[in-house]
Amino acid sequence: MRVHRVAAFRLKRGPGLGKSAILGASANAKTAWTAILPGAGVGRILPCQHTQGIISFYSSYVLAMTSNRFDFLELSDEGVAAPLNATVEPADGVIRFDAPAVVAETSPYVEVRKPTTGGLEEEVFYQRRNLRVMEVFGSRGTVAGAFSYPTGLAIDRTGIMFVADAYNHRLQRITPDGGVAIVGGRGNGRGQFMAPMGIAIDEDRSFYVVEQGNHRVQKFSADGVFQFCIGREGGRPGEFRSPTGICVVNGTKTIYVADTGNARIQRFNNAGVFLGILGAPGGVNPHIANPQAVACDPRGNVYIADTLAHRIVQFDPGGRFVAFYGGGPHPSNRTPNLALSEPHALGFDERGRLYIADGMRSQGRLTALTPDTGVIHTVLENVGRGLGHLARPGGIAACPVVQSRLEPGTERGDIYVSDTMNHRILRFVWS
Repeated sequence: MRVHRVAAFRLKRGPGLGKSAILGASANAKTAWTAILPGAGVGRILPCQHTQGIISFYSSYVLAMTSNRFDFLELSDEGVAAPLNATVEPADGVIRFDAPAVVAETSPYVEVRKPTTGGLEEEVFYQRRNLRVMEVFGSRGTVAGAFSYPTGLAIDRTGIMFVADAYNHRLQRITPDGGVAIVGGRGNGRGQFMAPMGIAIDEDRSFYVVEQGNHRVQKFSADGVFQFCIGREGGRPGEFRSPTGICVVNGTKTIYVADTGNARIQRFNNAGVFLGILGAPGGVNPHIANPQAVACDPRGNVYIADTLAHRIVQFDPGGRFVAFYGGGPHPSNRTPNLALSEPHALGFDERGRLYIADGMRSQGRLTALTPDTGVIHTVLENVGRGLGHLARPGGIAACPVVQSRLEPGTERGDIYVSDTMNHRILRFVWS
């Protein structure tokens, strides 16, 4: 039986820009992991053998590491955003629009009231909401808390985040209070990975990992027990070539996989049985030429990043084409003013906003929009405060909406982005 070490510890998070440091690891890695993952035990953490699928713990495992994870780094508002009905005047390039009479919860505007000079009346105006970076963590490396081209992200209902640490051939599991654990390692056995690119989590907190290098999908229960594997390299139904994205529909647990090398989206039921293909050549639906990400909204609609076509394609739960977002003039394009450049990642928050990460090295962007209306909330091009631009962002995940600990009585739902070529994760909030 193959024996693997598991590193698990908690990060001490200081104020401001202070460096984080190890508080320490348990003398026994089993105890350390169990402290982070309650209820787990020997033989229940990411089985890695083809037949027995057992993992054991041994000895003390303490890693020397540093991290730049910090809290509440406040940045100035940045980025340019335009609603669907905005017009750009060619003469000066200025975006002009009229504020709406009614500001909905999903509107890109927030109503602001300010007393007039006399103090008897209030001036009402509208200020655009924007995304602001509040936290950065990670740098390039191989120790826990460091990344090598992080891509897919997923967050369960308790706030635990999984990161596909692609070129380290592993996942990293990060708890809300800074606990970090390395999950898996390079290989082709159960619980091993080769270039993991996408992660999805269902309502039972089971997680699914799509591997570009092994041309497959693995499913694990919430406590790390291997459930099943889908696929191998090939072009037949149920086979993949360099898949990169995955999503799971809540309720039905239908699985959608971006089968990039075969230019299609494959659909499976909750047991991993093949159901059909989206974006196949022919028929009335548009062909999907280069799918690299897929996301599902709460109603089961499917959104595909057709990367080299510079657009997002929406299908309904029955597999029928609905709309484009970006990609140039088309009667079905709900966002004709949105110009995308090789979108690589998609994600939804609980309010139904779709987040799109596009752009290449040093030119990455993050866009937020409401699909039903086509209203664009923001297009963030520079994260500010010396952090520069996103560099080929490859993953997006939204935290569950929770009560803000800074502003009692208000809610917040943080957005995390894998800044892939900068080897870091950014946490954004709406402000």
